[in-house]
This record gives sequence, C-alpha cells and structure tokens, in this order.
Amino acid sequence: MKKYFYLLLSLLSILACSSPQKSFDKGKYEKAYNAALKNIKKGKKSRRDKTILNKSFDEIVAQKSNEAETYLYSDMIEDWELAYANYDDLLRLYYSGKVYLDSDFDSEMRIVESFSDSLGMDIALNYHELGLMSMDDYSDSGNKLYAQEAFAYFQKTQSYDPDFTNITTLMDEAFDRGVVLILVEADAPFGRNYEWTIDRRFSDIERESEDFYQIVYERMVDADCKLEIDFSSLERSINQSRTVETFSERIEDGYNTSVDSSGRTIREPIYRTVEGAVTIIAENIRYYWGAAVNVRGSREYCDFRDRTFNEEEVITIERYELSGDERAIPNRYKNNRNNNSGIDEDDIAEELIDELYREISRYYF
Repeated sequence: MKKYFYLLLSLLSILACSSPQKSFDKGKYEKAYNAALKNIKKGKKSRRDKTILNKSFDEIVAQKSNEAETYLYSDMIEDWELAYANYDDLLRLYYSGKVYLDSDFDSEMRIVESFSDSLGMDIALNYHELGLMSMDDYSDSGNKLYAQEAFAYFQKTQSYDPDFTNITTLMDEAFDRGVVLILVEADAPFGRNYEWTIDRRFSDIERESEDFYQIVYERMVDADCKLEIDFSSLERSINQSRTVETFSERIEDGYNTSVDSSGRTIREPIYRTVEGAVTIIAENIRYYWGAAVNVRGSREYCDFRDRTFNEEEVITIERYELSGDERAIPNRYKNNRNNNSGIDEDDIAEELIDELYREISRYYF
C-alpha cells in the first residue's frame, strides 16, 4: 500500500513541475510565470521552475514592451493609458517574483519603472488640460454637463498623479458646478387627510441623492429638474358574495325512564338529529390609489419620463347569518358572527402610500 502511496506522490510532483513547462510551450508565458512562482514559494527548490520563471519573464518583458510601444504611437490618450497598463502589469509581475528572478532584469526594470512614472505624469497632465477646457466650456455656456465632464477628467488626473498640484480643489469646484438639483413635490387634492402621511414618507426620497443628483423634497429652490406627483382620490369598491353551508348534528334531547327487575330506575337518553345553516356573506373591499408623475425641466438635466403608478389592496370581511337549530352549527361561526374587527382604513392608506413611494423612487432613482 505504501508503495502505491509514494508512487502517487511522485506522479503529482511530476505533474506540478510539468505544468509551468506546458504553459510556456503553449506561449502562455504569464500563466507559466505564475505557476512556476507558486511552486517556488511553496518551497520546491526546482531548478526547472526557476529556469521557466526567468524565461517566461523575459518573454513577458518583450511582449508587453512591444504592445506598449505600439500604443504610444497613437495620439489618443486612451491608447497611452493602455500602454501604461502594460507597464504597470509588467512591474507588478516583476515585484511579485523579484527575489527569484535573475539580477539581470533589475536595471531593465528600473528603466521601465522610470518611463512608466513619466508616462503617468504625462497622462495626468493631459487629463488636467482636458478638465480645464471642460470648465471653460462650462463657464461659457453654464451647462452643468461640462462641469461633470471636467470632474471625470480631474479624477483621472488624480489617479495617475495623486500629488498633482491643486487637483483636490479643482475636483471640488467641478463637482459643485456639476450638481443637478431635482425637486420632488407631491400633491393630494382629493386626499387632504393623508397629506401629512404622504409628506412624511416622500421626504425620504432625499436619501436617494447620489453622484451629481441632489434630490430635495418640497423646498423653495431653483431646481434644474422637477417631478410633480399628483395623487388621485383613494378609491374604495365592494364586491359581495354569499354562500350557504348546512350542518347536522346528532344530539341528546331528553331521556326515558324505566324500572328494572330489581327496582332500580334507569334513564335512557333520547337522541335526535338537528340541522342548521350558515349564510357566509363575504365582502371584498378593494382600495385603489394612483399617482401621476409629471416631469418638468430641460432634457439635459431631466431625462425622465412622465408615468402613472397604481397600487391596490384587497381586504376580505366575512359575516355570518345563522338559521335553523344553532346546536348543529360549529362554534367558529357562532363566536365570530361579524369578522370585521381590526380593519383600519388609515393603515391601509399608509400601506398604499409606502408602496407608491417604493415604486416611484425605484423607477426614477
């Protein structure tokens, strides 16, 4: 048994060592590099893994450098970013296995790192200039979309050069200029009793503010976009149905007496069957509430659609009319003849308002 166990271990060891080689032979140099590095870090002092590690990295250097150089021929800043990403990947791989790589790579990687830093600063500078141009466009037109565009450019600047002069101030200014103010108002002309409940619930919509959208509810502001929510009247309709259930029960109804031969009096119960009926009157009360949202404002900042939202809730109330002999009728009908306790229309209205709020906030924000 031990013989087969050691044989299995040897086979697994051979497969582990051959995996980096197979990847290298297929031209998958990064995969071969990572596999060889993993083996080495596990403590396997395989000369073959170290050889593959260095040969793979040499191929990776040539591959990524050539790709980066091709991108740098372009006038597009997006292509420069692709070149930077190639250098960044190369340096990441280098530092992950530096202690196991040949020292011949050190000087070459110092040059790559210096060039990558310089390229990053050039990219940052170009995005900075694009941001300033967009802010100039904002100043000329007052269009907040230009300020939002400038903010995105300044963010890019900061990502490539965190220490770029005054970049935080520029980002703050661009953000402030790019904020779109959205005013939400709600009116319930046919449901004045519920105005306070509507306002309390819909004021939560201010929490949906995100990025450049700042949402305010029922405030005196000069908004870029306005959503007017008009509630219809709370409608109530009743649909009634009747069903009849009959019951019968064998009950004891008195007794007969007799005297046996020893003179004892014997009572013998008298049984008879009684019948009763229950008329179940079911009222399905349907509560229905609608709200129409009208959008006001320039499409530049207010790219929303008018829409109507509807919510409903159905409450079923049962009451029972008994006839015949009630002794035949189950207690569940006798003890609860009018099952309409606990129905509160204010609670139902509040639930409908909650549902309308969730639908509207989810659709728009």
